[in-house]
Amino acid sequence: GADDSPHCLVVAGTYRSDEIDTNEVFGDLLRSDTVRVTNIDLAGMDIAGTNAMLSYTLQLPLRLIRELACVVHAKTLGNPLFVKEFMNSLVSDKELQYSLVEARWIWDIDAVKSKSVDVSVAEIMTRKVLHMPKEYQYALSVASCFGMRVGEEILQLLETSKTFIGLVHSLDQIVMKEGMIQKNGSSFVFQHDLIQQAVYNLIDSKERDELHYNIGVELLKSIITSTDYSVDRTSLLAIDQINVASSIVTEASLRSPLALLNLSASQHMIELAKPVSALLYVRHGLRHLGQEGWVSNFDVCLRLHDAGCLSSYLNGMPRGVEAYIEEIMKHTTDMMGRMKSIYVLIRTLGTSGRQEVAVEKAFHFLGLLGEDFPDDVSLTDIQSALASTKTKLAEYSHDQILTSLPRLTDEKKHWAMVILAVILPYVYTVCPNYIPLIACIMVDTSLASGLCRESASGFFHVGVVSIGYFGEVEYGYQLSKLSLSILQLFNARSLYPKMKCLMNGYVSFWVEPLQSTAMSLAESYEEALMVGDVEYAMIGSTVSCMQNIVCGRELFAMEKEMDALATQMAQMNQTYNLFGLISMHKAVCTLTGTQKDPFRASRIPMKDEDEVVSKFASERPSLVQLIYFHQIFVAIFCSKYEVVLKLSSEYQSISQRKATIHDIFVVFFQGLSSLRLYRLQQNTPELYSMGMSVLRQFQSWVTHSEWNFENKLLLLEAEVHFSKGEHDLAEEKYLAAIESARKHRFVHEEGLSNELLSTFYKSRREDKKGQEFMMNAILCYRKWGAFGLLAQPRFQDFNVGKDVKPI
Repeated sequence: GADDSPHCLVVAGTYRSDEIDTNEVFGDLLRSDTVRVTNIDLAGMDIAGTNAMLSYTLQLPLRLIRELACVVHAKTLGNPLFVKEFMNSLVSDKELQYSLVEARWIWDIDAVKSKSVDVSVAEIMTRKVLHMPKEYQYALSVASCFGMRVGEEILQLLETSKTFIGLVHSLDQIVMKEGMIQKNGSSFVFQHDLIQQAVYNLIDSKERDELHYNIGVELLKSIITSTDYSVDRTSLLAIDQINVASSIVTEASLRSPLALLNLSASQHMIELAKPVSALLYVRHGLRHLGQEGWVSNFDVCLRLHDAGCLSSYLNGMPRGVEAYIEEIMKHTTDMMGRMKSIYVLIRTLGTSGRQEVAVEKAFHFLGLLGEDFPDDVSLTDIQSALASTKTKLAEYSHDQILTSLPRLTDEKKHWAMVILAVILPYVYTVCPNYIPLIACIMVDTSLASGLCRESASGFFHVGVVSIGYFGEVEYGYQLSKLSLSILQLFNARSLYPKMKCLMNGYVSFWVEPLQSTAMSLAESYEEALMVGDVEYAMIGSTVSCMQNIVCGRELFAMEKEMDALATQMAQMNQTYNLFGLISMHKAVCTLTGTQKDPFRASRIPMKDEDEVVSKFASERPSLVQLIYFHQIFVAIFCSKYEVVLKLSSEYQSISQRKATIHDIFVVFFQGLSSLRLYRLQQNTPELYSMGMSVLRQFQSWVTHSEWNFENKLLLLEAEVHFSKGEHDLAEEKYLAAIESARKHRFVHEEGLSNELLSTFYKSRREDKKGQEFMMNAILCYRKWGAFGLLAQPRFQDFNVGKDVKPI
């Protein structure tokens, strides 16, 4: 069903209230406005609970131990661990003993009462450790340096040094005799974090640093003496140990190796989609290099700053990105040395909502790399560029492109390709007319100088332009498949989610069922996050929501999904997609009748769509188009045909291309509205001409996907026949449109077709049939979840099943 996959995530965790202030990130999370946090206070057991615990443990009736339970509860506040350790201490001190005479546990209640009230579990553990043999204490100290758990294989590596001989044996003995640590598989695990902390805090601070350092150096011996700075689980543990003790690392010969190891660890964390850890390793690496890093280890320092830029970007920290870039610009003069940070800067500007600045800076740097762009782009420029590129492409088969073209080796051209690829989504938003030129430049460069990973974006967008401007669907579809083959050629797995998102968002729906492409887009969200591509995870999710809406997915499920997605976008500073998502969310709330204002809930500095349109009319025309589409979508189902035509005209004045799913639906709704109004308004042949133009477009498009376009074409044909007075043919087409929408699972369009057929029958005074098909429409709208729509006056004579305010 619609809810087979979860749309929400609940995370349950535990913490101590007295430790929040020591963890700034966790404290901010608890106080966050964007994450809903429910605090559950887990207080200690009450006296009755303590009594029950002791009764079970001592195997005595509740009444016999009530006095003891009251004393124990007063001293431990009912904390189960405190109770356990306090009782153990009573046994150790002979204040709680088993009597063979009485065959039960006995105690001296006065002695128990005299126990110091401030004895904590940590103090009990400390005293317990201090009574152990020295070799046991040392083994526990080493284990505590790894946290709650340490693998036996790690300890065996340490035992190759005389300093660490006997660790495993000592810990095995503690497992058997003391119970402070247990064996879980091949790992030693502390019974409780308080025990680990008590052991760790027993180590003098200076000795602690030296112990961390010695552990790390011993584990890294084979790595530090070689030139291989790759990382694995063992080396990561070792690096972590040395980083804790970085203050005592004074050997100059170690600075560069340790910085390189932290750099490798940071890159490894980025691959694992752990940007927070990646950034921490960057900071440690720079700390090891010290203030003279730019002088003594320029290359390593530059690479660490580049990694800092990327991990800050992935963490949604634009200020961090700018700080690292400022350092790079201050210490480097070579253009190529700056390109990684320039690339991250452009991405940061784009995803944080400053697309215009991102494109402006990108064009500036592209000019320095030898790629100049005109001040304006006309349709003639687009046609000329595309014709030239297609002529060059015609000289190669797709197999020849993959097998005979060389690899791009020119560094300048390669960085130009990288920058061109990264700005494509921002160009689409800010100045979409430049996309054909960028795509053609990328393909021309690939054909002339060689292929690179980014070539895939160029071929893909030439395909999109061929479809959007010239209707060459099959040609564009084949180029998009070629783009995937190019990524496979370079084993560019990190770019697969991005290309999958683009293919399903712009091309595949021309051929494949919309429900299928929407599902693939949802999958690409997880895949993009797995490779650290937050930007395309958000883009994929947004386009998936869009396709699900036009597929007729249940609207209340969409509401929940968009709620969660908006929160995540805000957390990740993905302002680029947030405005469009909120506008879409508002359209869904309007249709469901939910009394919620997504603009106010998101806390963006704008009150409604009109304000967004006013602000971004020139800066982000594609966003304005998106907002117009959401308004058109609501208007068509509310039978506001004049509004549909007005907004469609505004929409198409921004761009005439037909590349996205909302481009297609604007055309469809425009055609329906023009034909509906043609019958209501006399002497409006231009409306009929508009309807016929749309009909011809759908006659072409249905040849590529009967699934997606057949029911829409049939409904347009029904409206044309109705307009021409061909009632029998109109009735036949209406019924066929209903059946096609049902067959292809477009429940909302099935409802719309039923409603229009109802109107058709009522115009012929066949009221019974009119009521029958209106009821069918209502059932479809109810299944869709459009209760806000059903609250409109035209449905007032029917019981729609939910009390909501009309739209």
